Amino acid sequence: MVAHRWDITVFSYAPIKNLPEGVAWRDARDICEVNLADEALCGARVIKPAMFADIFRLHMIEQEGLVWVDSDLLVVKDAFPQVGGLLFGNMPGDHVNNAVFYADAYHPLLQAYLEAVSEEYPTPKPYFRDVRNAELRLRAQMDDPVHRNTFEPKYYSGPWPLRHMLDAMNYRHLGLSPEVFYPISYNNRKYLWRSNSFVESCLSPQTVAVHLWGSFMRPWFENQQAGADTFFAHQIKKLDAAGPVPVRAGVS
Repeated sequence: MVAHRWDITVFSYAPIKNLPEGVAWRDARDICEVNLADEALCGARVIKPAMFADIFRLHMIEQEGLVWVDSDLLVVKDAFPQVGGLLFGNMPGDHVNNAVFYADAYHPLLQAYLEAVSEEYPTPKPYFRDVRNAELRLRAQMDDPVHRNTFEPKYYSGPWPLRHMLDAMNYRHLGLSPEVFYPISYNNRKYLWRSNSFVESCLSPQTVAVHLWGSFMRPWFENQQAGADTFFAHQIKKLDAAGPVPVRAGVS
């Protein structure tokens, strides 16, 4: 990201050694005092790291006015899309993603999103599955509510609620086209290990970055090296550029 002149701030609950030059570090306590994904602090009320990242980014956006960018985004172009009152990317098919996200502090969508993820014991929602909503109602009647840590993050705090709110508030059309951030869909994620020429053929002039689907790719990186002709190898060769431009981003 820095190599493509993006101005990056990384938030964490402990200092990070060896951050690349030009990357700023901020104490995550400035945004959320308690790390809700820390079992030692939260005990049985702990939540999954991915869920906390979803929640953290919303508070960061509201408090700091930063654009959130997931760290598994491989930037391929210096230019960053124009940031208006709302920024998100559509994906192929009927999907959206919150890997890159921004909304003005008082934007109705951001406020609705924050309210939804504030429920430690969720109430039924239109974007939850029917079986889950039935369970929530039954457990509430039994005075034994379901804690959010039983949810998969994507259903409670990630793309599912975001997609529902965008549709319900008629903002979906404002999303960037899939080729901007998600030219390689999740279903086609194995393409990323193919030749550079093949992956480049999947990109378009509108492509700014390629989401690497980190949860899937990390095990691959741990067990094998990218071949000399792969997309990854070619991108690594380009990492000698430098110099920030005024685009502010919070990175997971």
